[in-house]
Amino acid sequence: MRRSSASDSPVPYRVVILRAARDQLRNAPPRLLGYVDGILAVLRVDPNTATAAFDLRIVDDELREAIFAAGDGMLGIWVLKEQRVIALTHVTWVG
Repeated sequence: MRRSSASDSPVPYRVVILRAARDQLRNAPPRLLGYVDGILAVLRVDPNTATAAFDLRIVDDELREAIFAAGDGMLGIWVLKEQRVIALTHVTWVG
């Protein structure tokens, strides 16, 4: 069977957390860290998918926004398909 796209590959994407996002996550509440871990676990397998736990807004070919916790949180995700990398660019949390 032929694979139809890079996201169908069995090789997961590598996750990189950029400095701004890492600073935003420093001292974050456990609830937020749990959301981030779960969302990144899903997106590293397929960066174009959403689940019952979060919505995914595809801004363009490389940029995604994961919206979670009933809109209280958002993750900025940069997808580098050729390198099989997803980069967490920023975190917004009002919860």
